[in-house]
Amino acid sequence: MTKQIDVQKQPILSFRRITQIAISGVKYRLFRAVVTVAVIVVAMAFLMNILTESLIKRSVAETARDQIEALHRVDAWIARLSIAQAPEEIITALADPDRQEAFAYELVALKAVDPSELPDLYRQTGDAAEYLAFFRELPYGRRRVLVGPREGTAIFMSLSGDQAIERLETGLATMKTLRFPSSMDAFHTFLAGWPELQASIDRIRNAQSEAIAVVQRTLENRTLLDALADAEGSFGDVIRDAGFHLNAAEAEGISRDVRRIQQIARIEKTVNNAGIRQAIAADRDILPGDVTINMIWDMVENREKAAWYIEQMEANNADPGVIDAARLQQLAASRSEERLLKMAERQTVETGGGLLGMGKRMTWLALVSMLVCAVGITNAMLM
Repeated sequence: MTKQIDVQKQPILSFRRITQIAISGVKYRLFRAVVTVAVIVVAMAFLMNILTESLIKRSVAETARDQIEALHRVDAWIARLSIAQAPEEIITALADPDRQEAFAYELVALKAVDPSELPDLYRQTGDAAEYLAFFRELPYGRRRVLVGPREGTAIFMSLSGDQAIERLETGLATMKTLRFPSSMDAFHTFLAGWPELQASIDRIRNAQSEAIAVVQRTLENRTLLDALADAEGSFGDVIRDAGFHLNAAEAEGISRDVRRIQQIARIEKTVNNAGIRQAIAADRDILPGDVTINMIWDMVENREKAAWYIEQMEANNADPGVIDAARLQQLAASRSEERLLKMAERQTVETGGGLLGMGKRMTWLALVSMLVCAVGITNAMLM
């Protein structure tokens, strides 16, 4: 039996209605296309902004690295001549190709290691630095699961037992996104040699402590900061005789930096001088209590004001020492530069990590923007 198909009379649209439907469809598709293009453009602009910012930060970090290091040079030497380095610092110094030669020279001079031991020491500390970096960069929760509350070299000491190693391996197996720096067999080999490396590090720290004691005995009533002002003179010889590595160029830079720090401190003490505060307040038409040290530094960047300030110091029994107007202006400029360097250091602290050296946070933002781009392009192609 054949089924009869009843074909109804089809509606006939007018040309005007057909045109309206066609225009409506084109408008709809154009709207989707515009939205898709806008999403892609915004995502690409965001990605390029991130890449540009990372490149600028890398350039700033590379340009300012030596200046930032010089900025902390005096602090670093005061720390070195006050207390033996932490095990992590020793490992980092020996594992860094840029620092290991000078540091090894110092260790030999301190009689902490024999030159024949250096190749093995470089290899062991290189492995240790890699493992330390892995555990240091872990989020606290994950590190707690893997090695408990321990940090630094204490982690290696805690992994001497089979139970601790099993806990680590089990935790790594469950954390699929983590990539351990080496195979577990290589890590077992490292842990087996850790007591020997730890003994070498303890020997280095003991040698440093003995050298520090020698230096400290020569200070008499001086602070380390005051003594380092003579780093290019007799005190530099004391440091070298104790076994520390201090070349002539660095000694000259330390002495120069210390003199600058002392001169800045001399100027900043004047903010507590009542006569000087009163003079500045009258000059600026403010209350004496509103005078700040930053205001003083901003003021003496001008040569005439610097000369005026030296006159005020002399008139109010605040001895300027060897500081004249030109030197005061230089100090103001160097202090301003120091502030900029510290700001650059804070802004570029994560530079060098992540994708293309963008840092972890910027890497994730770049990946998200790339994902948005991919979704937008896919949508456009499918449409």
